[in-house]
Amino acid sequence: MQSNAGIDPLIDRKMVVDMGKVYIGDIDPHQHPLASPLWGSHHGLPPLLLLASASEVLKDDVVRLAASVMRAGGNATVSLPDGMVHIWTLFPFLSQTARSMELIGQFARERWGVEIGSIA
Repeated sequence: MQSNAGIDPLIDRKMVVDMGKVYIGDIDPHQHPLASPLWGSHHGLPPLLLLASASEVLKDDVVRLAASVMRAGGNATVSLPDGMVHIWTLFPFLSQTARSMELIGQFARERWGVEIGSIA
């Protein structure tokens, strides 16, 4: 969470850590890898599509996770659109939202033959 520290308008490292405690309490994610995908085993995972804004603090973790998956012999595709805030895909008025949702749909169709609208 270093490369965009201080420029992400929505979140910072302290907020991420504090929110993590809401989910897992005082569990150390390094000791319990199911608490954070960064610290788990990355062997045998299905292909992953990871999205983060190029300008959000979580970008570094997404890049680290993808690199670890690749070192473990897996496949990880990373999309880092510039200038978006965290969770931009929830804002339908952003043009990047449509592009990112299309990328997600294309990824699902190519990997699993799944149409996003058909998931129940």
